[in-house]
Amino acid sequence: FKLTQRGMFTAHARKLARTMVNSGCSREKVGPLLQRIGDVFGMKVNRSMSRRTVSRSMLEGGVASDMQIVFESTQNKGITISADSTSNRGVNFEANHVAHRVPDYESGSLTVDLTSLPKVRLTGVYSTVDHTSERSVSDFVILSEDRIDTFNRSPLAQRLKQKVTIAQMLRSIMGMNGDH
Repeated sequence: FKLTQRGMFTAHARKLARTMVNSGCSREKVGPLLQRIGDVFGMKVNRSMSRRTVSRSMLEGGVASDMQIVFESTQNKGITISADSTSNRGVNFEANHVAHRVPDYESGSLTVDLTSLPKVRLTGVYSTVDHTSERSVSDFVILSEDRIDTFNRSPLAQRLKQKVTIAQMLRSIMGMNGDH
C-alpha cells in the first residue's frame, strides 16, 4: 500500500491526514498512526507522514475550501450569509456560514441545479476584537476579499476564465442572519 507516488504523498493520503486531524488526532501522531493502521490490515506503509507535511495538508484543505466557497457562490443568483459570536475566557469568537445551492459533484456537474435544496457551508470560526455588527460586516468583507484573491489566482479560475470581484459577491447576498 503506497501513500506516496513519485516521492510525494497522494491526494488521497493528504485527505486522510486532514480527516484524522479534524477527528482529533495530533498532527505528529498521524504518520505513525497511518503506519500502524497499515500493519493492522497487513499492509506495509512505505513512508511515514511528518507533522510538517500533515500541517501543509491542512493548509491545502483550507485553500481548497476557500476556493469552493467562492466558486459555489458565483454559481448562485442569491446566497444567505449568517454569523454568530460568543466569548470564551475573555476572547471573542465568531462563526460564519453561507447557505446556497451547490453543484452535484458526484455527477461531475459544475452547474447548480436551481431546484436543489441549499446547503450550509461553514466558512470559518475566528477570534474577533468585539461583538459589534459593524465589526462582523467588516470582517466578512475582509475575509471574502481574501478568499476571492485566492480563487482569482488559482488554476481553476484561469481554466474557467473567471475573475470574481467583491462587488459580485456582495450583490449575490439576498439575506443575512446574525445575533445583533
